[in-house]
Amino acid sequence: MEKHTSVANGLVFILMVVLAVEGYKRNPLRDPQICGRPVCYNSTKFNYNVGHLYKYDHSMYVKTAVVGSSDNTSELHISSIVEVDFHAPCQGILRLHSIEVRERAERPVEEVEFEYGDEPEDTQPPAVDEQNGMHPKSDVIAEELMRFELRFDFHDGMIGELCHEDDEPVWTLNLKRGILSALQNTMPRLDIDYDTTETDVSGICDVQYKTNGRNGTGLLFRKTKDLASCRRRHKTKSFIQTVPYDFRTIMIDNSIYKSVACYERHQFVPFSNGLAGAVTETYNRLELTDEETYSQESNNEIDIQRRSSLLYDHTPSVHETHDEIKASRELLIELCVHGFPNIKLTLMKDQIVENNVEPALANKWMESFAFLTRPNEEVLEAMLELMKHGKESGDQTYLLSATTVVNTFCKIHFDCDEIEEVQAIVQYLEEELLDTIEGVEIMAENDPQKRERVIVLLMSLGNMGVINKRLNFELRTIIESERYPTEVRVEAVNVFRRSDCTRTKEYFLKLYSSFLLDVEAQGLLAENDLDSKFNLDIRKFSRNYEQTLFFDEYNFGMTVDSNVIFSTESYVPRSVRLNLTTDLFGESINFLELNVRLEGLEQSVHHLFGPNGTYSAKKVGERVDTYMKFLRQYVPTKVLELFDGESSWRDYLQDPEESSRQKRAVERLPQVIARQIQEDVDRLGFQLKGNFDKPQVTIGVKIFGNDLHYYSNGLELFKISDERKKLASLFDGKESSYTKSSTLAAHLKLRGSDQAVLQVSLPQERNDIFSICSEMFVLTERRELQQAGIERRYSNSTCTWPFIDQAIGLKMCTNYSLPDVSNTGKDVEVPSLILSGPVNFDVSLEKADPTAKMFVLKYSWAERQNQTIVGVVFETPNSQIPRIFRTNITNEVQRKTASMSFVNGNISHKAIGLYINNPNQLRVEMSLNVNDRKYLALELHLNKTDTRNGRMYYPSFYLSVNHERIAGLGGQIKYTARKNISLWEYIVMIETRRVRATATGYVSVSHNMTYMIHNTVEYREVIQNN
Repeated sequence: MEKHTSVANGLVFILMVVLAVEGYKRNPLRDPQICGRPVCYNSTKFNYNVGHLYKYDHSMYVKTAVVGSSDNTSELHISSIVEVDFHAPCQGILRLHSIEVRERAERPVEEVEFEYGDEPEDTQPPAVDEQNGMHPKSDVIAEELMRFELRFDFHDGMIGELCHEDDEPVWTLNLKRGILSALQNTMPRLDIDYDTTETDVSGICDVQYKTNGRNGTGLLFRKTKDLASCRRRHKTKSFIQTVPYDFRTIMIDNSIYKSVACYERHQFVPFSNGLAGAVTETYNRLELTDEETYSQESNNEIDIQRRSSLLYDHTPSVHETHDEIKASRELLIELCVHGFPNIKLTLMKDQIVENNVEPALANKWMESFAFLTRPNEEVLEAMLELMKHGKESGDQTYLLSATTVVNTFCKIHFDCDEIEEVQAIVQYLEEELLDTIEGVEIMAENDPQKRERVIVLLMSLGNMGVINKRLNFELRTIIESERYPTEVRVEAVNVFRRSDCTRTKEYFLKLYSSFLLDVEAQGLLAENDLDSKFNLDIRKFSRNYEQTLFFDEYNFGMTVDSNVIFSTESYVPRSVRLNLTTDLFGESINFLELNVRLEGLEQSVHHLFGPNGTYSAKKVGERVDTYMKFLRQYVPTKVLELFDGESSWRDYLQDPEESSRQKRAVERLPQVIARQIQEDVDRLGFQLKGNFDKPQVTIGVKIFGNDLHYYSNGLELFKISDERKKLASLFDGKESSYTKSSTLAAHLKLRGSDQAVLQVSLPQERNDIFSICSEMFVLTERRELQQAGIERRYSNSTCTWPFIDQAIGLKMCTNYSLPDVSNTGKDVEVPSLILSGPVNFDVSLEKADPTAKMFVLKYSWAERQNQTIVGVVFETPNSQIPRIFRTNITNEVQRKTASMSFVNGNISHKAIGLYINNPNQLRVEMSLNVNDRKYLALELHLNKTDTRNGRMYYPSFYLSVNHERIAGLGGQIKYTARKNISLWEYIVMIETRRVRATATGYVSVSHNMTYMIHNTVEYREVIQNN
């Protein structure tokens, strides 16, 4: 029995080996000599014969221009012979030769007919440059393109795989991908229209085939590609939206491509107008010229070294510089940071690991690594080494920046989770996380550094978006276990933010529907009409705030949203998130996200809003009352009441007493709010639990969706025992300075709210405040041609008024020059502003007095018993031209005085104003002195005295200029009320430079509304002596 069992097992083993060998032969991934699928079926559309060599004339060009504002173009033309060799069924080889690269199209030679024996008029050739438009590196480019042949599979028009050598440069492969993409046809039949999705050099795109008739024996087709639908079409430099247009005209004769013509047009959407704007056009043409046969020798296939698809490879090519550029090491490092070949990054890595650079500079380098656009496997190896170095130095920046590079790599390689370098980083973080999180009991209280390390490790894993099965299980354990701090569990949830939602959807739906989980980790799934069912006090419920703004005309918008998350353990929010997202040219860019976590701040809030806090109900009420009293002195009461709302004003007209009560309620509103906050703090402060004596504030910063910064020490402000002194010190004896580029220095001194001194130093005579300058260049034949743009422009240059320049020693100037695109006409299309020509706009602050180096502005506020004095002083000390400006305002109960003086060199001005208003007097006086000489004087007086049965009024008016009376008025008005009769008797004298007049009369009004008026005027003309 055992013998038969052994024989059976042997037969099964042999059968498995045979099947494995057979599968090995049919699987192209295991057969080193087969490119593409192992099985080649009979062709139904194309009839390319084995042992035949098909030759095509190939020509292409790329043109870039600013249509509508310039006639110059940047061009590149390539011509070659393309050979397509089918050495085996469904197996092809692409070769290029006779390659020429030109900077402009080759000019055809015109033939001139003349009779035999006659001499041509001009036998001199046309003047051309030495290379006749040939690109200087044409031979080098041709050599690289001819150095390697490219194998590909061809299954009745479909090209699924390319097989090439390891040493072939990326750029030559991409050019050959473009040629083969023109030869791809995925139609099932050639006699029907067909819509499908193809993979080629443009990406995975929607295409449409349409039959277009015949040309002799050839079939014509039109292939249109929707480039806007393409996936895996990476952007190399920018996220700016373009309008692409692609179509191909195909001619097939005798089941062979006779000709293929491809045209693409890309237009820059922003600042375009119709067809005018920045445009790039490409044209690619293949024309069958010859077909040769050859006898096949023994098939000695070379093993395939590398396989790829028709998708464009965006990996930057490494260019040899030789002796053309000899840059310093620092410049080389800077170029590396800005996206140059990744191979140079190893130099920076070595400098950091060997501690040859300062920690601050190393951090800047690490932050810059996060913005690498095309990292490769070598960069990932360097990142792993830097992460290990960062652990030794205790710097968390290394983890966050390095894992951001991994995420960028995974955006390029969609199967990155299977790449060895990515797995090495994932396993390194996973092992450290599991080792660190074991001591969770110690971590929660006594070891904040360990807790911070766990959080940063979780943030790093979230940056990558690659999660293994083992890590998936461990993260779920952390989320569900109450042994871990809440912030650790919340961060464990965030690890899944970039993972496949379909894998974790069911788990998180079940998790969020459970009421046993901590509210902060669970989140809030609220109904849209929840606020209509319950009282959603801002201090009780977590909520989301969102504001969106979008401009359809410019295809630009912005969204700001914030989440405020509360916990049942505190009335203070536990976490606040602010997100800034911009919708720019069809793309949503998450510029910035701030995550702030607060814990243990209840005592600090109590110190701020409690009975003795800085913002207690009593202190807020006193300050509001002070401001309202001051405001009522200058603003009419009815104007203040308008701010109570339309209904309050309407009620006032109808019911004065009700309006008065509402007004008093509005005035008390700030005190009521502050008192309510104080009561809530007092009540909840004793009922709710929390680490009141151990406040914690952590801040996380995300840029473009990547966690790049984590600050665990954001609570220094709350570690001070007396919060009121801390807040008061912000305005008590505070000194700060600001310096920028050695062109401006500012020094600010604050003494409470009563005094401030600002000193500004401007050593340069011109300081640019804001400047925009744009230029347009077209690179043609290795020369940069500056473009002037359209002819119509409008320009202007203006500065502030001269008397202001002399007064303060500074002048503000604005200069601008812009293309005029407003009156171009309907028949002429020009681009929008930026692309129509150079734009210049600048705002500068220039010195009117070059000797003025320092500008000082002083402010003071003094309050006495019944008097408030406000003063402002501006001066330029140590300048050759003395310059000082003073203003003083004195406010008393019944008297207000304002004075202003200004000294500028030998010129001095002084203005004084006086306002008195009491029951017996109304007085307004204003005067202006220039160089101690009264230039202007204005006086308005109205004195009042009580008499028997009435009152006496004594009005007066006086106006003089340069000590010369311009106008004057004086007199008296007597008012008497007796026996139901009101009587006004008046004598008024008026004097001007030409007339003197006296008006005498009375006005009487009886109880039955009978008016009696009597008036006499005497005047005479004043004769002035010249």
